[in-house]
Amino acid sequence: MYAPVWTWGGWQRSRETNIRIAPGQISLAFRDALQDLRYRSEKAHDLTARELGSSAHAALVHVHPFGDGNGRTTRLREYDQTRDASALIDFVPVVEIGEEG
Repeated sequence: MYAPVWTWGGWQRSRETNIRIAPGQISLAFRDALQDLRYRSEKAHDLTARELGSSAHAALVHVHPFGDGNGRTTRLREYDQTRDASALIDFVPVVEIGEEG
């Protein structure tokens, strides 16, 4: 079912879209977003692992690096406007992994 998507969806975007990041700025924008999250994780200690993972995902989706497969459900939430990943964090469930016995 997904075979046609994988042939073109994972390639870095090279054309302009209605997303604010120009193709030539993709790597810089994503690097900056990850550096901000790294600082918050290492220095401010204000993110849980769940918040850090959700925020990194939201940052990647905001940059919109791929031709397709950039996470439309994430963009339905407010991160693009506010850089607040709270709605996405609340949406992502926490599942405890226990020992199988």
